[in-house]
Amino acid sequence: MKYIGDTDKIDLNSAKIFSDQGIDVFNPADDFFNDICYPYDNSNKKDIIINDRRNDIYQNVSFCQDDCRYDGINY
Repeated sequence: MKYIGDTDKIDLNSAKIFSDQGIDVFNPADDFFNDICYPYDNSNKKDIIINDRRNDIYQNVSFCQDDCRYDGINY
């Protein structure tokens, strides 16, 4: 476990909203970033292409040091 509340690179509000839809914005292997058919519910009622999902939504931060495995976030 690692406390992440002091990390200024993370948009926790956005991450929580996506998490409520089953999307882990910190996991590049999440189906949302790799499956074109992954259902996405947003306020614009429009889908987002995978490249834009990776560029605009994925939060590229590392929570792990050596010999650590990321399992997800406990909000």
